[in-house]
Amino acid sequence: MISKSALKKWGGISIAPIIAQLGLVEVASAQGGLGEITVTARKRAESLQESPISIQAFTAEAIERRNITDVSQIGEFTPNLVFDRAAAIGGSNSSAVAYIRGIGQDTAIPTIDLGVGTYIDGVYLARAVGGVVDLVDVEQIEVLRGPQGTLFGRNTIGGAINITSKKPSEEFGGEASVAVGDDERLEGRLSVNVPLADQLFAKASVLARQRDGYVIRPDGTDLGNEEMISGRLALRWLAADNLEFNFAADITSKDENGAPFVLIDVEETAAFTQFYNAFIAPPGACFPPPSSVTDPRCSNSQWLSTSGKNEFGTEPAKDELDIWGVALTGEWQVSDWLTLKSITSYRDTESVFSLDEDHTPHSIASVITDFTQEQFSEEIQFLGTAWEERLNWLVGLYYFQEEGETFESIVFSPVSFRSGGVYDNDSIAVFAQGTFDITDQLSLTAGVRYTEDTKRFTPDQVVFSNNNALVPPFLLGFGPGLVPPSPPSGTPILPPVEAKVKFTNTSPMVNLAYEWTPDFMTYATYSQGYKSGGFTQRIFPPLPAVPSYKPEEVEVVELGFKWTGFDNSVRINGAVFNTDYSDLQIVVQDVTVAPVVRNAGAATIRGFELDVLIAPNEALLIEGGLGFLDAEYDAIDPSATVSVNNKLVKTPKWSVNGAVSYTFDLASLGGLTPRFDWSFRDAVYNNAINSPQIKQDSYHLINAGLTFESENGLWVASLLGKNLTGEQVISAGFSDVVNLGVSEVIYSRKQEWVLSLKRRF
Repeated sequence: MISKSALKKWGGISIAPIIAQLGLVEVASAQGGLGEITVTARKRAESLQESPISIQAFTAEAIERRNITDVSQIGEFTPNLVFDRAAAIGGSNSSAVAYIRGIGQDTAIPTIDLGVGTYIDGVYLARAVGGVVDLVDVEQIEVLRGPQGTLFGRNTIGGAINITSKKPSEEFGGEASVAVGDDERLEGRLSVNVPLADQLFAKASVLARQRDGYVIRPDGTDLGNEEMISGRLALRWLAADNLEFNFAADITSKDENGAPFVLIDVEETAAFTQFYNAFIAPPGACFPPPSSVTDPRCSNSQWLSTSGKNEFGTEPAKDELDIWGVALTGEWQVSDWLTLKSITSYRDTESVFSLDEDHTPHSIASVITDFTQEQFSEEIQFLGTAWEERLNWLVGLYYFQEEGETFESIVFSPVSFRSGGVYDNDSIAVFAQGTFDITDQLSLTAGVRYTEDTKRFTPDQVVFSNNNALVPPFLLGFGPGLVPPSPPSGTPILPPVEAKVKFTNTSPMVNLAYEWTPDFMTYATYSQGYKSGGFTQRIFPPLPAVPSYKPEEVEVVELGFKWTGFDNSVRINGAVFNTDYSDLQIVVQDVTVAPVVRNAGAATIRGFELDVLIAPNEALLIEGGLGFLDAEYDAIDPSATVSVNNKLVKTPKWSVNGAVSYTFDLASLGGLTPRFDWSFRDAVYNNAINSPQIKQDSYHLINAGLTFESENGLWVASLLGKNLTGEQVISAGFSDVVNLGVSEVIYSRKQEWVLSLKRRF
């Protein structure tokens, strides 16, 4: 545990008020100016303005002001962050697809690691499924841009999202709230803090939400609905003056109807669509193309979703998710200069989700996924000071192990089969970082990380049935789509033998920070990042061995500044960076039916972030953020079937946001605060081959709200509106015009209103 005096001496800077980030401030202090936010991104409590990294932090108050209910929604307010809640070729509406500065991942299969790491109280969430965390009793969310390997247990090549929960305290209290909104939305929250003894405190929280979906099938099934309950129990024990334990248990259960994908394009000449129309539909009714768009026996453009609110699939629609986990954190201040910290956790995830991928009443393409995962991690940190607290240092040891299985029951018009298998992964790492105050103004930080990853995958994939008997042999290769002969029932798609790969990596970091004045600091950072390699799980037609791919690596140079001025009423933070990105892992649809992961080649990503916050008085708050990305491939492996001129996935050139709020003093009644939010995102492509069908053009979002808070702060009522102009925004998409012949997308909800009432006690 680091003393306040040590914090004040870091870099020779006295801790000055904080944050130049969007929505990250408390209300102005009694003396005017901006409130302070403390961050723990560098594993010690310090002012955000004194942390020489590109970071954005959302306080609990900022989360509430924006009506952010799950972690994916922070992407709307964070420059150079894209965070979607569904992955292609699935049906889960809780699969985290996050990109920071153009680095992330766009698939939810467990044999590929995440490009952006999510942590809850220091515990890494290893898989995308279940990664869209519902926010229950959250103290703060920090978004760290760029590689974060020398302080975090797991490698995070693109950046990290660090979620901190509220700890139990010695005072009895809590809050209860209820919210209603569009689509029959009903949400309730309850949080109670109870002191159990002089040194033992407990906190229990629960969240329940239900809401109708916004994509309707002919049978009345509503896709995109919400039906969930989540709870958390936290215990805090002050065992001694220098010893503290924090235990947390959480559970989440969802029973929903699946992600709201809709069909926006059909290619009748694609292999599977053409196969259905030629050999499964009544003879001569739907083949040759084009078929009649008035004949419901055919698969063609009559099944497109013209409004984005309808879908015609008949295969099962479900999205079931059950997650629970426990974590124990112990912190022992061994001496004035040494603290020992341990983070032990176990998490269990089970999910079943489905997708009718052709979105028609016909059986052309569908998938049902059964996913399980168990993970255990142990992280030990040694934190200390030396040389009269001029040196702050940390040494960490990390062990991670996970195992699970994922099986996909896949039905295509020519063939049906099972994909997936059993995976078993472990990782060990040693990391260290130290900050030395060379002078009162100049500090040097250096760190290094060594990682050893072992990946194992045992396929359990077999052909269930095939329809080749319907097809004359000379027609098995009609064009332009190719329908390869399907192997007979019972044929293994991959040998049921464990495949194993092992990767090691050493990643350094060095940072130099200089405080020119107490209110102005600049820094320069060089860092390397790494993401482990793995296996391609989805295979068809059969292959003799499991294909694997190599790790990704990045080298990042970043220059930044943090400035506070005008009597602590203005904050401006900025960073410019250059990323050399090699061995990119991309998902491509090439010569095989299944999408495969390949190391595409190399890319360069340049850009900057700028965050501005202005609080000229206690009532007025003006916020803004600006992000720019210039990303391009430098070289492409020919086997990746991606052009060097293609754009990187989910990498907008410009991302801009701004907000203004003003609190009117209603004397003894309390305060009334209207708020206006605006954001802009440039165009993005949703897959590596840049399919134009699922490209999201640039768009603007406008939100507004009105909040009343009583004078004593016990009552809070809010009316909040999102996407007031009704923009139709693609949040996920998949396109295969060669084999499946479909292009499908998820549109986010249009205009939304929510009315909430909170009572604190």
